[in-house]
Amino acid sequence: MHFASLLVLSCAALSAALTPTQISNKFKKMENISTRCINKAQKLEAKDGTNINSPSSRFQDIFKGIDEIDRLANEISVSVEALPSQYSSSDSTIVMNGYSSWSSQHQEVYVNLNYARQPFAGMAPVCNAIRDSISKDQESLDRLGIALLNKVATSDRYVVTRIRAGLGRQASGVKRNYCEGINSGE
Repeated sequence: MHFASLLVLSCAALSAALTPTQISNKFKKMENISTRCINKAQKLEAKDGTNINSPSSRFQDIFKGIDEIDRLANEISVSVEALPSQYSSSDSTIVMNGYSSWSSQHQEVYVNLNYARQPFAGMAPVCNAIRDSISKDQESLDRLGIALLNKVATSDRYVVTRIRAGLGRQASGVKRNYCEGINSGE
């Protein structure tokens, strides 16, 4: 009886795993959210920093978008981590195409936040909010990168490593630039 229960649980876990196409679709959703965040970052004004906690602040829209990206990234991570073995070459390609496309767009979120930073120089509430949001984002995206690194085809591992490093550098730059000159900054 115990063996049958384990078999049912294993089958349920495997059926809950996302297919490479489902993962690719989640990356597409993440890419669309990143695009919306870019649009909001390009429209940031000083009043968005002054009223950072107001629902009408564009920062709040960006933070909500980043939270949704992190939720989707965590879903992908859980699914990939649960895989019993490495992806086949063709499945790895499907996953990597989605990851590469989304990550390029997400790096643009960071780039546009950096371009928009000038009106918020020295604003501790903005520094703190950016630092908190981007730090959570880094944790989720790093987990995703590690999960992919362990399961993609060997030939794709270098690309995952390069993407992880690029996202990490951009995210750290945003935190550093928004918190420059503020004691609680990094």
